Amino acid sequence: LRAAKMVSKGYAEQVQELLTECSESRVRDYYARKVELSLQGLEVKHAGPNRGKGVFAVKTFEKGDVVLRDPPLVATQYACNKNHALVCSNCYRYVGSVEEQISRRLLPPAEGGCAVSDDENDSECSEDDSDQQNEHVEVNEVSKQRESEEEKDAAEVDAEEGEELSIDLLRELLQGTRQLPHTNRYPLPCARRCKGDCDEVFCSDECNAVYWDAHHELLCTRRP
Repeated sequence: LRAAKMVSKGYAEQVQELLTECSESRVRDYYARKVELSLQGLEVKHAGPNRGKGVFAVKTFEKGDVVLRDPPLVATQYACNKNHALVCSNCYRYVGSVEEQISRRLLPPAEGGCAVSDDENDSECSEDDSDQQNEHVEVNEVSKQRESEEEKDAAEVDAEEGEELSIDLLRELLQGTRQLPHTNRYPLPCARRCKGDCDEVFCSDECNAVYWDAHHELLCTRRP
């Protein structure tokens, strides 16, 4: 208790400053800096009595223009989901190619993929997802029934075509020497390695730098 009182005395001015309501001019200056950095074409101002502050456009935006980027306060990818999707570790955008996403999902680890059995994947995710599973049992049962029907239909199509999805074909997809039909309509950014050369990947040098500066410089498992 004595130590707590000493700390309180030492930071009394800072604590008081945090608790003091900001003046209108200070609030305006704060949002002006925010607008200058990331909210081009927008302004923050009071929307009216008892309505608080709002974001207003000060220019005409064209179709396709980025109006506002609001990064999440906290975001992460489930460890078990890494077996399903190769995404940017900072913004979670898909990276690589459609072929790579499919092949790494189906190939075993020995072939450069991340395929795991349903039992292994369910076991890895069961602890994290237990609450959600309890809430969505009925939805999951419907989904499983639908997936079963889709798998049955897919099996019938494969049987009719007489062509199996071979390891060699999956290798070609992973290496980029074989392309699936129409995937050129859905281009993905190339996967960029972490600056420290760990297993994290990114969609751009910008995301790589932001993630590194935020915390990954301390957490990278292969930091030089």
